[in-house]
Amino acid sequence: AVATLTVNAGSAKGTYTIIVKASRGSVVKTVQVEVTVEEKKCFIATATYGSEIAEEVQFLRRFRNELVLSTYAGRCFYQVFNAFYYSWSPYVAKFILDNPWIKAPVRILLYPLLLSLKIASFIGIALFAVNPEIAVVTAGIVASALIGLFYFTPIVLLVLRKYRLSKNLFIVLFLLVITSTVHIALAEAFSLTPLMMLATTMLTLEMALLTPLTVKKLLDNLLFQVFF
Repeated sequence: AVATLTVNAGSAKGTYTIIVKASRGSVVKTVQVEVTVEEKKCFIATATYGSEIAEEVQFLRRFRNELVLSTYAGRCFYQVFNAFYYSWSPYVAKFILDNPWIKAPVRILLYPLLLSLKIASFIGIALFAVNPEIAVVTAGIVASALIGLFYFTPIVLLVLRKYRLSKNLFIVLFLLVITSTVHIALAEAFSLTPLMMLATTMLTLEMALLTPLTVKKLLDNLLFQVFF
């Protein structure tokens, strides 16, 4: 017989000893395994602010460890984010370290991210006592919406400046958001990790896209009323 042991270490870094004992009839076998859990680093933030103990880096670490990784939905999302972020961030961090002049511009670029996460963290912590899973999903929605507002709105306004957005586009996006939210609830209820990973990722992308498109639509309506 083959058994699989899954250890969810969360944010608890360090070296641990796991003792597994199996028995069948009069036969008893014991296996001792040493597991080392390493904490993932915030490469870009650390390179930009110069130290892992910088206030900004510490905040990002607390947001990740104390809010995101302390919940099932958060851990599932972080698996996807982890694979994406750490596939390219070490190279960006190295470029920043090799070119110190770029630290100041990167700090400016990171300000909206930090503000978005601080607002999301405030809301998430307020809801955490009610329900941690709802808290982290709500925090994720707020963070994604604000990140979309700060980073993607200028791009959307520039690229789509000559186009008016269809109402049907917002209906589709709204339905996608509802669908992802329902899938998160189902994944939560039945512990469907692959579905949770997909649904939380999709909800994040949908909210990040919905905010700038909403701004574009509001501006279009405002300009139409002013000039026509």
